[in-house]
Amino acid sequence: MAQDLGTCITARSCKEEATYTPTLHGPTKYPCTLCAKAVKSNQRALQCGECNEWTHIKCDGQINENEMFQKHEHLSWSCHNCLFTNVSTSFFNLSVSNNNSFSSLSDFNSDEQDTNKSVNITLNENNNKNLTMIGINTTSLYSLKQRIAFQSLVDTHRPDILCVNETNVDKSFQNPSILPTDHYEIIKDHKKGDRGVLIASKTTIICTEQTKLRTECEIIWTKIQIEGSKNLYIGSFYRNPKSTLEDLENLDRSLSMIDTNSNNNILMGDFNLQGINWENGTIKPVAQYGININQKMLDVANDHNIEHVVSEPTRENNILDLCFTNNPNLIKKVIIEPGISDHNLVKITINTKAKIHKKPPRKIYMYKKGNMEGIRSDLRSKLEKFKENSNKEGVETSWTNFKHLVTESIENNIPSKHTTTR
Repeated sequence: MAQDLGTCITARSCKEEATYTPTLHGPTKYPCTLCAKAVKSNQRALQCGECNEWTHIKCDGQINENEMFQKHEHLSWSCHNCLFTNVSTSFFNLSVSNNNSFSSLSDFNSDEQDTNKSVNITLNENNNKNLTMIGINTTSLYSLKQRIAFQSLVDTHRPDILCVNETNVDKSFQNPSILPTDHYEIIKDHKKGDRGVLIASKTTIICTEQTKLRTECEIIWTKIQIEGSKNLYIGSFYRNPKSTLEDLENLDRSLSMIDTNSNNNILMGDFNLQGINWENGTIKPVAQYGININQKMLDVANDHNIEHVVSEPTRENNILDLCFTNNPNLIKKVIIEPGISDHNLVKITINTKAKIHKKPPRKIYMYKKGNMEGIRSDLRSKLEKFKENSNKEGVETSWTNFKHLVTESIENNIPSKHTTTR
């Protein structure tokens, strides 16, 4: 038995140390982690030493291929998803290599073995009375450099909700490459000719996308359930400088579909309307984009009784990134801080508490009270049969059988309980 356990421990060590030799040719059926297109056998790509996913070298502007292979014979390379996702793994989530760099053993899954699952690390759970929300124009999230800057900004501020403009990524773009999906739930929209809008909310918050509020402009909405109060609608809107009056008319129609008697709303975005003096609600003498467009925005705000709350410039000397709400008492604080483009970000503190998803009970084993001698006895009694079968079966089947033996013995000899705490 010691020999078999030694094999498994060696496999575990290899996985943790990730001492892989990167391969420059990927299999045809594997999607790139950045562009989501297939990595073909005649293309240059790297395989991640953590998740085994493939990335085109041309898609990742940070890879210096020549320098990498001149200086290192064996090295570990991690893709952008693994660099920015903090996930811990357990012994039974390991994959054992069988000398085939294009495949790995399937993960061990068991509904009863909660200790075998990866642990999701929730960022700054919303347990206080305030929600934090950021509105930001990123110019683009298509490049890896810009996504890294965006992820770093999110890690610094740790907002509950993000309203993002000018993402320039469409629905085919993989969400995990924008933000870790075990932390944030993302909804995004980018039609042909649009710049792209996005809303991200923490996975702990109970919210639903409101597709019925979409009109023919760049806008998306989500509804957040609030404890002991009205629901809160969050909207992310972008007005292209080249757009016509029709964009604001569509915004008007979208707002008209929200029942403000039973719901609060907050609308954020880059409106590109520097011709309006928001301090007194008037149009400047020289108004870019003309009187009609600027007046229409003022009419929309007045008709829907939404108040603008940003008072400091967000790009040079202009207030382009706006925030409106039908309930100004919700807004506790508004801060303008540096962003990742030529726009500053708008960070607001909302004086309310969102309902959060209750954590399901999880099973934990009390090893200190376990019958360790019983486990040893179980494994000894089944060792010879396991060895005999291992000589006839492949590596993956043997590994599955071994895990089954161990977990079955744990079930029989280790007491357990269910808890909702982490």
